[in-house]
Amino acid sequence: MTGAIVATAIVFFPAAPLFLFIHGKDVVIPKGTEITAYVNGEIVLDRAQFKTN
Repeated sequence: MTGAIVATAIVFFPAAPLFLFIHGKDVVIPKGTEITAYVNGEIVLDRAQFKTN
């Protein structure tokens, strides 16, 4: 996609921003998949808000 933006900018500069509106594909994350998340700063979590199996 980056190559397409560069090529369009060279050929027809005003059309280049239109490529920013292209959406990606939807994905499905299977239930039970472990995900690692990182936060920038201190955050307090309320344990009562989490479901347990």
